[in-house]
Amino acid sequence: MVKMMVKEEVGKIEAPITEESCNEEKVKAIITEEISKIQKPDNKGDSDSTNNEVDKAANPITRKETVTNVLEEINERRSRENNLIVFGIPEIDDESKEVRDNTDKEKLNELFTDCKIKLDKENLKTVKRLGKFNKEKLNRPILVKLPIDQLLLSLIYRTPSNRSQEYIKQLNTLTTEACSKGYSHILIMGDYNFPEINWDSWNSPGESTESNEYKFLENLQENFLFQHVTRPTRWRGTNTPHTLDLILTNEENMISNLEYQSPLGKSDHCTMKFDFSCYTNIKSKPKIIKLFSIGNYIKIKEELDNIKMVRITTERK
Repeated sequence: MVKMMVKEEVGKIEAPITEESCNEEKVKAIITEEISKIQKPDNKGDSDSTNNEVDKAANPITRKETVTNVLEEINERRSRENNLIVFGIPEIDDESKEVRDNTDKEKLNELFTDCKIKLDKENLKTVKRLGKFNKEKLNRPILVKLPIDQLLLSLIYRTPSNRSQEYIKQLNTLTTEACSKGYSHILIMGDYNFPEINWDSWNSPGESTESNEYKFLENLQENFLFQHVTRPTRWRGTNTPHTLDLILTNEENMISNLEYQSPLGKSDHCTMKFDFSCYTNIKSKPKIIKLFSIGNYIKIKEELDNIKMVRITTERK
């Protein structure tokens, strides 16, 4: 009974939520408020089983689980927003699933090209036929999952006065969580205040594997992040210049034309100007493949027969 009541309430509020951006905190607040409206009825009413379900609804743990389930359902529906179901694409009767899938991608790519949609077949997240393969019932509809592109833009400031390992652990956890959210493009910038890191070699000072610098570098590598700043970004008077300000991305070729410019006002940090590219065209060199299977071996044999061979012998001493 309670589940049905919650489902009805979710149905009322789901439409205005999904019409806008899916704000998780907003959803939690709304769902929690709706569940809290369900009050425990008097014993004169329904059976004990109904009362037990209402008791569960009043339980904070059960309420949290209900909110989580609703959020998962809404996120699942949001993930299907970029799905397409394409009908009418001819299906070949090849026994190899790989051959059938590649053929479907080729035909979809032709369809997208005809519709003036710029989408390479390599960028299709999922392409699969709906239903079980049957030679007698071909031309099943195709489910196409298009990639969802999202940019994460972050600014970080790490105070140099706090060198506790717990502080660095929280910083690394934040980076890991950001990289695990499924963003297609990640750009993290900020003043990290790690003057002793050598960014040319990605080395930390000393041989300790427990230092803050070592843990930070290890975290960047575990999350496959690239660091693009190679020159000092902070200097003052006779102090040794250091590279404190970093630019991190999840793709190597995202940053180009990086310029180190004069500081603003009385700051002792330089400003940086660069181009950020979400997509890059990688021009690969053509690969030369020798097709030995179509060689004219009869002609090759004739040419070899016309060559005067000289027998070379060696005598053992």
